[in-house]
Amino acid sequence: MRDPIVPEPVRVLFHLNGEYTKVLLERRLNPEYAIYYEPTLDITTAIIPFHLRPLGSRFMVTLISYDPCDLMEAKIEEIDGS
Repeated sequence: MRDPIVPEPVRVLFHLNGEYTKVLLERRLNPEYAIYYEPTLDITTAIIPFHLRPLGSRFMVTLISYDPCDLMEAKIEEIDGS
């Protein structure tokens, strides 16, 4: 059985070569609530709206599918007040 996919608050750390962005999973201190137990995740920059790409930006990511050998499918939402 698959774990439920829940929205995860993230913060942009830096941009990587190859069109990816490294984000910090903000709930990393409570791994039972995080999508992954790793504190960071590389996501495809193209799925992030331009206004949420600057370093330090915060938004919600809901992973729909993730395969390290394929493109990531995710829903990006703004966090109120960011």
